[in-house]
Amino acid sequence: MRLKGKVAVVSGVGNRFGKATAFLFAKEGAKVILLSRTSSITKEVVEEVINQGGEAVYFECDVTNSEQVTKVVQEIISKFGKVDILFNNVGGSYTKKQMLEELDPDFWVDVIHNNLTSVYLLSKHVIPYMKAEGKGAIINVATASKPLIDGNNAYGTAKGGVVGMTKNLAAEYAKFNIKVNCVCPGVVRNNTKDYNFTDFTPNLNKSGQSEDIAFAVLFLACDESSWITGQTITIDGGEEVFVDVPKD
Repeated sequence: MRLKGKVAVVSGVGNRFGKATAFLFAKEGAKVILLSRTSSITKEVVEEVINQGGEAVYFECDVTNSEQVTKVVQEIISKFGKVDILFNNVGGSYTKKQMLEELDPDFWVDVIHNNLTSVYLLSKHVIPYMKAEGKGAIINVATASKPLIDGNNAYGTAKGGVVGMTKNLAAEYAKFNIKVNCVCPGVVRNNTKDYNFTDFTPNLNKSGQSEDIAFAVLFLACDESSWITGQTITIDGGEEVFVDVPKD
């Protein structure tokens, strides 16, 4: 098992990437701690992980709220003693098209908080414990989807900020053996519901699945990627390189 004995915190379990990663982390031996504002959904994931022989618990937490994050990280350390892996997965695609002059200030704040402030707060409060352990892995989520950024300044700015923060944190904490990387998912059209990783077959001639993202996150979380930090990995089935270039 690639994560045996490790404690992994996963935020944003209400979305597909969080669920798939939680199952895969547990399958690989990690004690998985799930954070979400919606306890009913998170509780279902925990129960299913346990039914499949994994270890998981959940905490209800708004990871854009500094007081709640401070409290929940302290509870995690009290119960588990450490955090080896942090998967900052909270966010939202916000596909509504809005030019800058149409963008509502409250909407801007909401998007920035969900996609960027959440990464800042969880990383800020987890990193001191990783430093104490002398190692750690943080994986953030940005985006590879240009259509979602076009006409959506708030979302594009937030995800660009996640990439920038990833590089800054990697530079700041490399001396403490903390690696910080970022995955950039493309559009996932096929969301597997049963998370049967045994039957999962990688294939470029298919729609993206949640597991495609989860396996990349697993690689960045485990020891095999110990010499990788400050990187952004695009996971889009090659969509970026297949885009037609206008001819003169």
